[in-house]
Amino acid sequence: MLARLVCRFMGLILIGALGSAAYASGSAARGEVDSVPQKGGVFVVSGGKWSENLVGRTGVVSTDWLLQKALGYSRESTRLLRKGRRQEGLFMAVTSSILHEYVIDVIGFVDNSRYQKMRATYNANRAAILQAGVSSKDLSESLYNLKVTLPRNEVEVIKPTSTKDVAVTKASSVEKKKLALAVKDRLIDPDSAKFYDFLVIGNQTACVIVNSKNRMGGYAGRTAIFLIKNQSGWAYTHDARTLEGCLRLAQIKTSS
Repeated sequence: MLARLVCRFMGLILIGALGSAAYASGSAARGEVDSVPQKGGVFVVSGGKWSENLVGRTGVVSTDWLLQKALGYSRESTRLLRKGRRQEGLFMAVTSSILHEYVIDVIGFVDNSRYQKMRATYNANRAAILQAGVSSKDLSESLYNLKVTLPRNEVEVIKPTSTKDVAVTKASSVEKKKLALAVKDRLIDPDSAKFYDFLVIGNQTACVIVNSKNRMGGYAGRTAIFLIKNQSGWAYTHDARTLEGCLRLAQIKTSS
C-alpha cells in the first residue's frame, strides 16, 4: 500500500513539474531563459550529500523508509521548480529519482502490478529529468555514491505486494465504537478525541485517524493509530503517525 501511494504521488508531483523544467530548457535553447549549466557534475549527489540526506536513520533502514524520503524530496523539487529555482529543483528531483532507483535495485524483480507501476513511475520521472537537462552521467554517479554511502546489507527489503493481498474496508458502526474505545483508553485527554476515519485491514488489524489534546491542552494534530484484534477485542498497538505508515504495518502483519 505504501509503495503504491508513494509511487502514485511521486508520479503526479515530479512529472508535471519537470515537464515545466523541460519546457524551460527548450526555451533556453531559443534564448528565452537561462539554460542549465553545461559543466559536468552539476547534478551529482555526492557521498557527503547522501549522508546528510539520510540523517535520522539508525542502523538498518527499510525500503519503505527510503521511498518516503524520496517522496519528500519530490515534493521539495516541485516547490522549488514552481518558485523558479530551477537548478535547485532539478537537484532535488535527481535526489528523489536516485532513491527510487536504488529501492527498485535493492528489491529486485517482483511479479505483480504494483512493482510494475513502481518501475513505470521511475522510468517516467527519469525521462523527464533527462529531458530537463540533467545528464545520465550525473545520474549514474549519484547512484554509485548512494550505494557506497548506504550498502545493501543496511537496508531491510520490503517487497511491494499485490493490492489484492489485503482488503481495506470502512469499519461498521459497531466496530467504530469498539475501535474508538480502544484508542481513547490510551489518550491523555480521551474526551477531546476527534475521529476522522476507521479502516479495517483484513480481519485482525485496523487504522484509526484521530486528533486529541496533549498535556499542554492543545490539539496535537491528526495521527494514525495502529490496532490489532485479539481475543479481548481491539488493542491499541502504537502511533503510526501517517495513514500510509499505518496501512503498511497492517499489510506486514496480515501477510506474516
